[in-house]
Amino acid sequence: MEQSLGTETPEARLARKDIIEKHGYTLESYKAAIDGVLEDDVLWVPFEQAVVRHIDSLLGNPLEPLGKKGKKK
Repeated sequence: MEQSLGTETPEARLARKDIIEKHGYTLESYKAAIDGVLEDDVLWVPFEQAVVRHIDSLLGNPLEPLGKKGKKK
C-alpha cells in the first residue's frame, strides 16, 4: 500500500484505516496491540525473526530451519 500511495498522503491514511478496520481493529486498539508486542520480548523476538525470514526469502536468500517457538536451530 505504501509503495503505491506513499506514507503521508490522504489516500494512504484512508487505506491504512481501511486495512486496520478490515482486521477488526480501531486505530487505538491497533496501537495498543503494537505497543504490547514491542514491550514483550516473548512476542517481539518471534515476530522480528519472522519478518527477517520473510525479507530474506524475498531477496532469494536460503532460509535456515526454525526450531521451537520460531528460534533458529
